Amino acid sequence: WGLLVGGRRGEKKTRCLGSRAYHGVPVRYSSQLLVKGTDIKPLSGLEFNTKASEQHRATLIWLHGLGDSSDGFSDLFEQIAPIMAGWKVILLDADERAITANFGITMRGWYDIASFDRFSSSAQLSSHEGVEDSYAQIAPIITQELEVLSGRSKNFFLGGFSQGGAMSIYNGIRYLSENPNITKLGGVLSASGYVVENVFSLDSKTLNNNNAIRDLNLMALHGDQDPTVPYQWAKMTYDKLVQRMQLRKSHFHTLKQVGHTMTEPEIEQIIRWLQAPSSLSEHKIV
Repeated sequence: WGLLVGGRRGEKKTRCLGSRAYHGVPVRYSSQLLVKGTDIKPLSGLEFNTKASEQHRATLIWLHGLGDSSDGFSDLFEQIAPIMAGWKVILLDADERAITANFGITMRGWYDIASFDRFSSSAQLSSHEGVEDSYAQIAPIITQELEVLSGRSKNFFLGGFSQGGAMSIYNGIRYLSENPNITKLGGVLSASGYVVENVFSLDSKTLNNNNAIRDLNLMALHGDQDPTVPYQWAKMTYDKLVQRMQLRKSHFHTLKQVGHTMTEPEIEQIIRWLQAPSSLSEHKIV
């Protein structure tokens, strides 16, 4: 297993890899053909198809945290490939941008963060510049992957770590609000993440009348010792989302004595959540 440890200056991760052999071979991914002829900049990353000889049954799009890349999670998904037989996993890379809170240093990020003081227990939610641009890049990929699943939207999942988790929540809710024909997604996962204010700027009438959003299978996991995205502040943003969106199937899991990281028990919990519909896996964790 890989222990993915984030840090405030860019959430770069260190990995303590166990002795398990790698499984699954990733290939490079690009959305260039999907956005050809538009003003949208394509995204790249890595793709795992754990059942290449047959049509995969479920898809997960995973977003990394600030300053990281798809490579930061490739070891993890290589190792859990046997458990996720029948899944297609796409690890996307954010564009590089200047991050104000990091003294303007350029790094991969889904949006800018003006100040890390925003992540304090007394801070109010605030919008982030770049969220809408990243959504415009990711939405065509969601559409394409839903088409590949031939209408099985309940087998489609979004997830991410830290900033990637926040972006995944925004992507899921906005995509459902713009596509009322989709009645159910498999779920949205946020690990050590939070909720950006941008989601509350979406059309409230559309959101309140959308049962797919109310019934969204949303799971958030957060360590109560997180020094980067403090637990109380993250929980506050999540509670506001549940109340404002009237979410009926959301879960917030407190990880005791855990920092800004993904531990082996947390990874196993995530896999169980992904596998909840019995048809989605041949090799369940028990």
